Amino acid sequence: MNRVHNSGGQAENPNSVFYSPIPTHGNPTEVLADRFTAWRRVLKDFIAYFREVQTSYENRARGINRIGQVLNTAVHPPEFARSGGILETTNVLREFQKESYVNAENAARVQARIINDLTALRRDLGDKIKEIKGLSGDFKNSVEREKEATRKEIVKLTNALTAIESNPQVAAGKNDPYLIRLGLEKQLKRQIDEENYLHKAYHNIENSGRELESIVVGEIQRAFDTYIKVVRREGEGLLDLAQKLDTATIKAPRDCEWSSFIERDPNMVHPSVPLRSVRDIEYPGYRHPAAIELLAGLMERKSKYLKSYTPGWYVLSPTHLHEFKTSERTSDSTPVMSLYLPESSLGKHSEPGAASHKFILRARQTGVLHRDHGWVFRAESYAAMFQWYENIKKLTEVSGEERNAYVAGAIHRRTEPTAEEPEAEAIVDDWENDDEADQVPYSAEASALGGSSLEPPKPVRPEGGRFPSDISVNRGPPGPEGASAEGDSSGSLIAAAGAISGGDYNSPEEGYTGPSGQRPRSDSHSSTWSYDDKVRSYLLCFARLPEISTH
Repeated sequence: MNRVHNSGGQAENPNSVFYSPIPTHGNPTEVLADRFTAWRRVLKDFIAYFREVQTSYENRARGINRIGQVLNTAVHPPEFARSGGILETTNVLREFQKESYVNAENAARVQARIINDLTALRRDLGDKIKEIKGLSGDFKNSVEREKEATRKEIVKLTNALTAIESNPQVAAGKNDPYLIRLGLEKQLKRQIDEENYLHKAYHNIENSGRELESIVVGEIQRAFDTYIKVVRREGEGLLDLAQKLDTATIKAPRDCEWSSFIERDPNMVHPSVPLRSVRDIEYPGYRHPAAIELLAGLMERKSKYLKSYTPGWYVLSPTHLHEFKTSERTSDSTPVMSLYLPESSLGKHSEPGAASHKFILRARQTGVLHRDHGWVFRAESYAAMFQWYENIKKLTEVSGEERNAYVAGAIHRRTEPTAEEPEAEAIVDDWENDDEADQVPYSAEASALGGSSLEPPKPVRPEGGRFPSDISVNRGPPGPEGASAEGDSSGSLIAAAGAISGGDYNSPEEGYTGPSGQRPRSDSHSSTWSYDDKVRSYLLCFARLPEISTH
């Protein structure tokens, strides 16, 4: 926080000539001397405390190493996580016993590293306090005197400026406001130089004080860093161990070992690997202009022989106009007919205000037995018809690289045409006047083609890899209170097992059920384990079975 120091005691603009960012009458040496004297008192209290601690620890640290020898023989199977897993419990216990084993050396360590170091630090602080008091002369200054001289120069400049406004003749010679301003700036430089000298002196003593206090705090922290390894062995040692076990074991995710196993084993698939979609697959030529769908949608085609229109789903590729029964390409991939555009030509199209929005395409179906025919197509609106007409017209006029370039550009444009677009030049051809077929309006039911299906729904394929049976823990009721606790733990165990395997053990899989709505169970996975077998199997994952609850 910035603090303002000025003779008036009021906050001013930091750029004001009378602003003072530092105290001009203070004596920081006395303030720092008092502060580090207080630190010496703190160090004295810490030294007295650690002397008593030393005496109390000389009688401890016997008979603990036998427990550590038991933990040193514990194995760590390679199938489990090297760190952070459920077997981290062993590391916590081993570390606890290892620290207890060195208690015999703690008394000497406290004496040598804590008491002696703090005593030497306290003695050095006394010498530093004498040095700080010797710096009091560095803070005697003339900032206020220079500030008063600056104030007088400002008054002279103000008077000159006022006089020149009333009588310009007064500003002649040395009364020129410019010359007075030069004198003011010269005096201001002396003031700022004196102020900055004092300011730097404050910075220097504060930085030195900060560094000295950092050394004091660092030595205290180092002392307590050594002492903390000792104090953990006191009466709070077992509580500290319980807290570590609670963090490393009880509160560890139940799938921690499983997640580590999935990540390390190359024969398993990590759950973060997503399922692939056909639309995301890349293959050679999948973006080639010749294989791109340029336009798709519903139109009606006039029958050759019957005076009626038949709806269909049409797809315009760079070389063909295909007719399909539905819009589902996965189930309907074979077109009803295909018209080869390079050997086709467009006829007329209807006017914007016509009752029937149609155009003629003279083309031949693919296959050697078909002859040219004037196909009449009708769209829902003039805009839709004109979009088909315009794209087909362009594709019948270009070929090769020019056609590929047009297709690539059309994919980027994808703009919806409007009825205001200029009418394409119609090719002279035989045009059929509206007949009774055109009197039938465009079929609204044709939109059903977009969602129809040629094949009946396929049966849902049962998911593979699920356990064929659930685990049921049957415990004998030791008593009313025990039965309730055991029942809750059993239900939670089954639910947890289902959660880890990714399935729901309380409800059957859809499309994959057994005779009575239950999932099939194999004899090899039947729930015939004893209570002890089940507890051993899940003890490593759940640590404390009686505390597991389904609530």
